[in-house]
Amino acid sequence: LKPDRKRSLIYFIISMFLAYLGVGVLQAFLTSYAVSVTGMDAGTAGMLMAIFAIGGAVVALPAAWLVGKTSRRLMSIVGFIIMAAGSVLLTIIPNPTLLMVMMILFAVGWILANVGQTPMMAEHAPTDTYLATFISMLGIIATISNIVGPNLGGWVVQLFGNNYTAICPVIAISFVLAIIFMIPVTHGEARKEEVEPT
Repeated sequence: LKPDRKRSLIYFIISMFLAYLGVGVLQAFLTSYAVSVTGMDAGTAGMLMAIFAIGGAVVALPAAWLVGKTSRRLMSIVGFIIMAAGSVLLTIIPNPTLLMVMMILFAVGWILANVGQTPMMAEHAPTDTYLATFISMLGIIATISNIVGPNLGGWVVQLFGNNYTAICPVIAISFVLAIIFMIPVTHGEARKEEVEPT
């Protein structure tokens, strides 16, 4: 890899690791936060990740269109901002109704960030021969993050006396750092299509 592409790839990988870390913490401790902090009943709390998943499925195609019309990197940053801002809000206002609304916004934010990740990684590959290798890196990153995230979240919750509100700042910090590392990414945008003469 050329130095600029290699540098961009490193920043992108770190950003993705941090983003998946934040989502991993959210998925692992969402129900506990909902029940113990907001007072939501267990049955409703169990449906929160379903709201997140369904919301993501609903907005996936519009998000993909928007990302295609604008910038993959920019939409990733916008998505990360939504995730970080929502987590800060839930730290300050632990309300069950707000939490349900935020799950929909989290779905929008994560899809905006997620839909361009695979093509961004693919565009970092020097040749098509390395496409599968580069794309598989995302799976490795997600797996490692999903191992580290819950362990980190559990340690922080324990550190704050089993207060599950502590997961919200962890999520927010993860996405703020993801934004910081996404800003210097210089590769990954869609290549301009060559128009064939008619």
